[in-house]
Amino acid sequence: MKIGLSRRDFLKIVTAVFGTGIVSACERLLPAQTPMSTSTKTTTKIPSPTITSQPKCSADAFNALTQVVMPKGERYLADVPDTLDLFENAKLAINAFTRCTNPDDSCETYFYGSAARNPPVMFKADGLNAKFSEGLSLMRYLTGSSFNTQVDQRWREYFLEMFQKESIGLTFTDARFICWAANNSQQEKSVCWQEVAEEAISRLSRILTHERDYCYLTNSNGEMNTGWEATQEGWTLQGVTSVYSITGSLSARKLADELARYLKDRAQIFDANGRFLARHESEKGPALHFHGNGNTMTALSEYALATHDQEFADFVQKGYEYARSVGWPLVGFFPEYIEDWPDDRPYIDCETCATVDMVMMATNLSKLGKGDYWDDVDRYVRNQFTEMQMKNGDWINEVAKDYLNTPVRPDEDGDQVSDRVVGSFAGWASANDYCANKESPIISGCCTGNGARAIFHVLENMLEFDDGKLSVHLLLNHASPWADVNSYIPFSGQIDILMKTACNVEIRIPEWVKPEEVTCSVNNAPREVNLQGRYAQIGSVESGNVVTMNFPISERTVKTSLGNVSYTLIIKGNDVISIDPPGHWHAFYQREHYREKVRWVKRERFVPVL
Repeated sequence: MKIGLSRRDFLKIVTAVFGTGIVSACERLLPAQTPMSTSTKTTTKIPSPTITSQPKCSADAFNALTQVVMPKGERYLADVPDTLDLFENAKLAINAFTRCTNPDDSCETYFYGSAARNPPVMFKADGLNAKFSEGLSLMRYLTGSSFNTQVDQRWREYFLEMFQKESIGLTFTDARFICWAANNSQQEKSVCWQEVAEEAISRLSRILTHERDYCYLTNSNGEMNTGWEATQEGWTLQGVTSVYSITGSLSARKLADELARYLKDRAQIFDANGRFLARHESEKGPALHFHGNGNTMTALSEYALATHDQEFADFVQKGYEYARSVGWPLVGFFPEYIEDWPDDRPYIDCETCATVDMVMMATNLSKLGKGDYWDDVDRYVRNQFTEMQMKNGDWINEVAKDYLNTPVRPDEDGDQVSDRVVGSFAGWASANDYCANKESPIISGCCTGNGARAIFHVLENMLEFDDGKLSVHLLLNHASPWADVNSYIPFSGQIDILMKTACNVEIRIPEWVKPEEVTCSVNNAPREVNLQGRYAQIGSVESGNVVTMNFPISERTVKTSLGNVSYTLIIKGNDVISIDPPGHWHAFYQREHYREKVRWVKRERFVPVL
């Protein structure tokens, strides 16, 4: 018998699946303007874990893991073009992570909220999700921000306590904890975090059923999970792969090999050509959810990249091309559901998680040499992805005015909601608006966690330094140990690269630029451009040099449709400047200023020590 499942009920199930329990008391968050010093914090004492191999981590060292470790790096101000800078997006995400939390009883994260209330509210969650700890730590690493670090500390205390109680690492739902621990081991150069990650891997291995070349989790009937239930193992593979990538653990590699084989060949999530198959039950029958499938394919792309496995790389490419075909790759809009909508909604929405899947797959395939998908990444990030992050919450109060005043219930939070949700990512966006309709939730906790992962992924991969060569794959603002990139796009077709090290440089030319129209100079002296594919070979440059690339940029008009709505887009380069019809509540693509002369701003830059 099919069980009817409403969209709201589905969200509750997702929250329950990823939640790991209720957090105990946490200090009230400080006002937004006042970051907290970690010097006044107290720490919960937690016994050292039992490590199955030779322990390198003492009890005192394990207790120290509860303390927030701020990344070391260089911080400075710079005059840069006022164009997309994902560093700023990372700082906004920290606001959402740390302020969309319960300040009275815990630091548990609010999963979603509503502007269709007066006052607008956030709904109290029933637990804590390691996805948020992982995302927040990645944003700390990118920005060096110490804003509201008491939240990080409470989350550390909580998850490490759960780990010690063996409530973490025992089930596949704790994969983000494993990723978090692995990332911390790298960023904090911590043997203790490595041991925690490897112990969690060991626990996972013990509860999985191992066959000749694959492994799986069984259901309540003792049978191998397949279809929708099996997609949860995509998270597991991501966690295990991250441990292998960062630590080189052979046990993690073996487990990753087995999980990847299961997901590709046994789990019935994809067909032989990478098409998505896994459906969950809904009000209208089996529904094909993009992210449930897409996240699993993303996990396979991470595995392929970590192991350089050609078979899996080929398979991921097939899956990516299929997923691309069911969306709107011009802007990075990918539907929450493919073909089968789970209810009677009159609109098509995009979940940030779906766009994140595509950003990460396209990046990984490019790095695997399976094709040049950097323009896909560029289009997705510049448009739907960054528009789906809330930059200002004033519109929420305006929407709320249309509703009668309603008392805030005990299971809700109505305090400064419009400020606290800034930095969140949308789970129910349309092509032209943060909200597909007025009742769309203003927070998607799942999407905010994944949005942060994508910010980190893009910034970590847009520049590549290897064997004395700097490759610039994306023409976005960015500060790195090797060079700082100032992008004038889409104001004008210009890139300045301020070199910090002597090396060879190559710059990828976007697809919308004719290579023969590209000019280049080094310290204003013309430099001949040699082409290898889409890459302009600049040659050798010195530290302190400024490499400048110029090319024409123009507008074009694109008429298209999504669902039953026709849209007219003005596009400059890869950037959508405007969309018609416009959005109603938090409208996308308010970018008329990009038609003017370049604007300059003074921005903070932070470069973490590698």
